[in-house]
Amino acid sequence: QASPYGLCQDNENCYLLAHSLRHGVTSYRVDRMSNIRLTEESRTPCPELTGKALAEHASRLFQMFSGEETAVKLRFDQSLINVVVDRFGKDILLIPDGDDHFIFTVNVAVSPMFLSWVIGFGSKAKILHPQSVADACVQMCQEAMQQYLDQTE
Repeated sequence: QASPYGLCQDNENCYLLAHSLRHGVTSYRVDRMSNIRLTEESRTPCPELTGKALAEHASRLFQMFSGEETAVKLRFDQSLINVVVDRFGKDILLIPDGDDHFIFTVNVAVSPMFLSWVIGFGSKAKILHPQSVADACVQMCQEAMQQYLDQTE
């Protein structure tokens, strides 16, 4: 049972952002929902999903996967500037780092989807801080690589 607060779109999928007593703030992919019914119960108050906070919450999620929200500092190749602005909005502060890179800090839900997003840019993207998030990214890469190394043995 969940109290609905809003809909948002991510990668061509529509998600319901809601509050559940069991799971807290969560998201549900609309096309995968079934057995939906309205009840007479009042919606559970949830300040983090009202007004502007709803849009801010949605922008921190990666493909609607939640995780521990963390301020993450990244260094990206200049060729990816439009990708970053499209993902995090025009108000993000981009700091030049030499001629070919820029640095920015964003609050994101650190999840496997976020790490995969960064990894997908290869050597053109790097997590600078916090070290625990960079370490999680390294571990994810090592685990993926190990699958292929195990295949050849």
